Amino acid sequence: MSEQRSFKSRLAVAGAFIKKLAKKVWAYLKIAKMEWLVMLGLLALDLISKQIVQATMYEWQSVTLIPKFLNIHYVYNKNAAFGADFLVKAFGATGARALFSVFAIAASVAFAILLVRGRNGSKLYRVSLAMLIAGALGNCVDRIFLGFVRDFIEFVYFGFTWFGRQSFYVFNFADAELVIGVIMFVVYFIFVYKDKHDEKKDAKSVEAVGASVAPATPDNIAADALAADGADGADAGDIAAHGSEDSAEAGALDGAAEKDDGGSDGGGVEIVVDMPNDADDGIIVAGDGAEEIGGE
Repeated sequence: MSEQRSFKSRLAVAGAFIKKLAKKVWAYLKIAKMEWLVMLGLLALDLISKQIVQATMYEWQSVTLIPKFLNIHYVYNKNAAFGADFLVKAFGATGARALFSVFAIAASVAFAILLVRGRNGSKLYRVSLAMLIAGALGNCVDRIFLGFVRDFIEFVYFGFTWFGRQSFYVFNFADAELVIGVIMFVVYFIFVYKDKHDEKKDAKSVEAVGASVAPATPDNIAADALAADGADGADAGDIAAHGSEDSAEAGALDGAAEKDDGGSDGGGVEIVVDMPNDADDGIIVAGDGAEEIGGE
């Protein structure tokens, strides 16, 4: 019973892991289905075209499609792309084939990892990696199962001889995918990646400057407003204090002026006093040497 329970628990753990992995793969394919469709489509194009040529032509047979420009020339390439004979001389036929196979598999795995990590990256970057994977796998399948690569596309130099040849090296769709993928990757690295790198540097510098400035939170705004009101109140108090001092000075000057006028003219100050109900209002006139009080 314990062994059965242990087996069931392990089976449940494995099932949960597979289910979780399948969900992650499906979520990834929803985002990155474009590059995988490109990769699978190009890989299928390469393998199907090779199979058609192999089924309808024999080795070294040539068919002209466009005179002096394009031929279908079926050959077995036991070397690298575009007939790199120096690798065969260095490692031998079997060693070169094994080297190419291992390198193609390792490169495909590396490109696939980059493709998964860059699923939100530039389309140019993703498509270039997809083309590199398709090209590497296309020729790798031929080397593993056939021992050679089936090439059949030949461009002729319009009857001219360039670099001792009247035609370009015979290749296949996988070779073309590798070359175009490398060109696209170089274009991405020079023109797209550099611009994005510069933008990230600018964004980091802006963030560094922004970090030194306090954020405009409601508390900070309220504190700034209170500080501004306090400053305005202090200014208003200073203005009022200065106004009071000016008023006091003006009053002192007026008193002095009235005193001077009274002393020089001999006049006085007229004071009106409200008397009680049983007495008439009296007027007291004070002056120099004269006093008059009126009443009953």
